[in-house]
Formats: sequence, structure tokens, C-alpha cells
Amino acid sequence: MKGGNSVVRRLALILLGLAAFACGAPSSSPTAPTNPVTPQQSLDRAAVIDALDYWQSAGGITYVLIENSIEPRVLIRPGTDGLAPQGGGRALIDGTYPDDNRARSGLVVFEPGGGQYCRIGVAWCHYLYRHEIGHALGFLGHSNLGLMNATPDVLTDRERRMVVALYSLPHGARVEPDGTWSVQSTGASGRLDDVQAAQDVIAWNMNAQGGASYRQLGIITRWDLPVRVYLQQ
Repeated sequence: MKGGNSVVRRLALILLGLAAFACGAPSSSPTAPTNPVTPQQSLDRAAVIDALDYWQSAGGITYVLIENSIEPRVLIRPGTDGLAPQGGGRALIDGTYPDDNRARSGLVVFEPGGGQYCRIGVAWCHYLYRHEIGHALGFLGHSNLGLMNATPDVLTDRERRMVVALYSLPHGARVEPDGTWSVQSTGASGRLDDVQAAQDVIAWNMNAQGGASYRQLGIITRWDLPVRVYLQQ
């Protein structure tokens, strides 16, 4: 038993070190094709919905489940394609509308059962599902510390403030480090009172590289609310 606990501790440390890189590279097309799965590879719907509910309660990002995979939507499916060596999952926004960078297509792939993350314990399992779905909802980079880095399984106050700021902005907004924002196409402008949140929007969304091949860098990328989510078994 002592040796088994040592193995679990070593595995947890490995995952902690690699978690920030678990999200995978952009897929080869804006709407990634689905992959065949066996009945044993079904999606853990309860874990996914729990994570979506978390983002709704903690960050105000409302969602609705849809019956058909019709864009705009986030597609969440089981699979092992494109995962990092430690498994777990990957996610990105892989399609935007060119006129204002509004999110059009998102993809989240979870290893069936959550892989090693969910075998370690509840907190790591929560972390996996919440972290990957966070990428698909607009946290396109990794934070300095917190759920969108490698620990813990809840948003830090700084992360939460970034999400709230992001979803308060109109589509097509460009944010400056002093909190001012503007939309070139409409002439709309304003200021975010939370300067740190504004700078985090710039670093973790506007200029972050995740999914960058499918969006215009330099302006924000977010979804219309409620986010339409399609769960594929």
C-alpha cells in the first residue's frame, strides 16, 4: 500500500507539471471531424454538465444543450486523438466569424473516463473537465496560477474577473492595457474599470495563441450567450 501511494504521488506531480500542455494543438480544419468510438468510449455527460454548470455559476457563462451539431456550437466528444502523452483532454475554439471574431465553432475532446486525471481523485477530475471546457469558452491561453494553469480545480478571483470582463465586451472589441476598448467597425468604445482584468483579457484571450489560426489576433474572441453545446456520445 505504501508503494502504491508513492506511485500515485509521483503521477500527480507529473500531471501537475504537464497539465498546462494538455490542451493539444489546433485541428486541421475549423470544424474538426468526429472520430469513431466504441461503446466503452462514451462521454461522461455528468462530468461535462457539472463543468458547464461550474462555468455558468462562477463566470456567468450561460449555456444550452442542443440536439443537433449545428453552428454556432461547442462540440464536446470522447476520443483519444490529438491528446498529449499524459492524456486527459484538449480543447480550442476552432472557428470564428470573420467580421467580428465571434466564436462559431469549438471542440473539446475528453479521454473516456478522464484517464489518469480521474483515477487520481475527484479534485483532479474536476480540474480536467473544467480546465478544458474553459479553453473552449474563451480562456485561450493559460493563467499564471489557478484552474486555467495547473491547479486548483476552481477559478482564482483573478481568473474569474478576466472572464467577467471578457463577456462584458462587445464582439470585435480591441482592449488596451489601460482598460480602454474600442470596436473599429462600429466606433463603439468604453473603459473597463478593472485594469488587471483588462490586461488579462489581452494576454489570455485577445493575443493568446490557442486556436489562433482560426481567428484574428488583436481583438477579443467570445461566444454569444447562451453558448450552444452539443454533446456527442
